[in-house]
Order: sequence, then C-alpha cells, then structure tokens
Amino acid sequence: MTVEKTSYKGTEALAMEYGAYRAVLLPGQGAKLCSLKEQPDGREYVYQGKTKSYRFSTYGKGYLDGECAGIDEMFPNIDEFYYDAEPWKGIWFPDHGEVWALPWKYEMEEDALWFRTYGVRLPYCLIKYVSWEEEGVLLINYTLENLSSFSMDYIWAAHMMLSGEPGCSFEFPKGMDKAYTTMSDSGLIGRYGDTFTYPLLHCPDGREYDIRLHRGREADDYQKFYFAEPVPGEIGWGRICYPDHRRLTIEFPAREVPYLGAVQAEGGVLNLRCMFLEPCTGAFDRPDLAKLHGMNSVLKPYETKKWYLRIRISNWNGGKYERTAKEVSERN
Repeated sequence: MTVEKTSYKGTEALAMEYGAYRAVLLPGQGAKLCSLKEQPDGREYVYQGKTKSYRFSTYGKGYLDGECAGIDEMFPNIDEFYYDAEPWKGIWFPDHGEVWALPWKYEMEEDALWFRTYGVRLPYCLIKYVSWEEEGVLLINYTLENLSSFSMDYIWAAHMMLSGEPGCSFEFPKGMDKAYTTMSDSGLIGRYGDTFTYPLLHCPDGREYDIRLHRGREADDYQKFYFAEPVPGEIGWGRICYPDHRRLTIEFPAREVPYLGAVQAEGGVLNLRCMFLEPCTGAFDRPDLAKLHGMNSVLKPYETKKWYLRIRISNWNGGKYERTAKEVSERN
C-alpha cells in the first residue's frame, strides 16, 4: 500500500495504491476522487472529462463550467438556492454547493489521507478520511460538525459520475420500486416531481423502457431520479454491473444516509455519457425542497455527525459474484 504526491491532467494530486487498484484525489479541487483504476489493464471506473488539461473551477462558478467529471462532495446543496431559515435566511448558495470547488487542507499518512474544509456561508467543518479497507475496497469516513448555536438544514450527496457503456445496468435493493423524477430530457420518466414505478415504464407508443440499462450512443437522453422511500436495512447500497462481469458497488449507513438517487446520462442537453450513483442525506437537490417532501436532514447546534461511503470493485468468481456477508444479508 502506498500514498504519494502526483499530478492529474496538470494539477496537484494525491495517489493511493493497493495491489491492482489506484485512486487519485485532488486536494485543491474539493478533494475530488478523480480517478479509480484497476491495473494492469487500466480500467477506469470514474467518468473522465473531455479535455487533456484539467478545467479548474473556483467557488461560486457553475459545475458545468469546470471539469464536470469525477466523484465530488455536494454540500450543503446541489441546485443553487436561497436559504429559507434564520439566521441565514436569504443567503445564496452556489450551484452544486460549496465544498466541491474549495481547496481542502490535507495530511498524508503511510496508508491513508485526511482532508478538511470549512464552510463559506455556513459555519461548519467537513472532514473525510480516505483509506483502502482491502484490495479493491476504498473506504471514505466522514465527520461533519456544526460550529454554530443554530440548527442547520443541509444536503450531503456523493456526486458519483461513473463510467458507463452499452450493456451496463443499475442494481439496487429489492423493494425500491417507486421513484421521483427530477430530470428527463425525453420525458420517458415524466416531468420534475412526477413519480414512476422503477424500473420498467410503459411508453405511450407501447414500448417498454427499462431505466436500469445504459443504452449508449443509440440514445440521446438524460434521466435523473430519487427513490421515494429511504433505503431498506442497515446498510444501503447501489451497484453498476458491467458487460465484462465486473461491478462497482457502493455501501453507506442507511440511518445517516437514507436516500439514493441515480442518473442515466446518455448524451442529452448536458452531453454526458456516464452513470451516476448518488447516496444522499436529502433528496430533490435543495434543502428547502427536500423539507417540503419530508426528505431533509438537519444538523443541530454544535452537533457532530459521522458516516461512511465504501466503494467496492469486484468480478465474477466461479460463475457467481463475490459478495460480502453484509451484501448477502442485505439482499436477503
């Protein structure tokens, strides 16, 4: 296991290797996980931007104006909005939140990385500790602290832009069969705020649309949705299954991170071709809208919250997927 300084598309980066796997993070740009590769074939699991040089962004700019790739922290919002409660009522928060565009302080350990940042418009501290739990399993532990004597409405989301190709598919726990639409270029899953039955929809022309499947370049579309109910069980999870039988699974504590969103990006108005997994503490991309749907999160005065995100890469083994005891328990 190694931790070292490196560069990524011309900007300062930190790399962590364990066996066949290499993770690269950008401390100067939100502590973004910009690359997660499996060696020696160089299989990249994180969606990559289209330019050779990194498109650096700064606080307050739109997310699409930057690299628009990788795995970012969204906090305390995703869509820009004006805070609706005192003592911060009327304060504007930028597109995709604050922390993705901020430089984070970091410390290198022999086998791990610490990152820390502070709020600009809200008084909070967000820390993440990144380590390899085992080969092919990256663990990110989070600590969020409210530094004020007032309650704080917020959303945290892992904005996970992952590699997608024709034949890829989503997999989620059984029983997650109702979802809210937040974006649909084609209208296949309805309009903003509509609900639909996941994963199969019947189109007006009689076709059946399966939102699990990534259609590749035969489509020009973009669909984003949140599951309407909290994820079941103690450990939430979501997965992308690849045609070559590899898979990427995320795990998170359902009590602290109860909601899950996803995106099939097959071109569309944003011209992105990838798949998103988005575990989150609140849905609908804004704390005020999440509150209207009873899907919000609150940090009490001086409260500290902790949670984790586990990214697990695995392959077929003897005709069966390798599964952890936690996954087996969750699936049953």
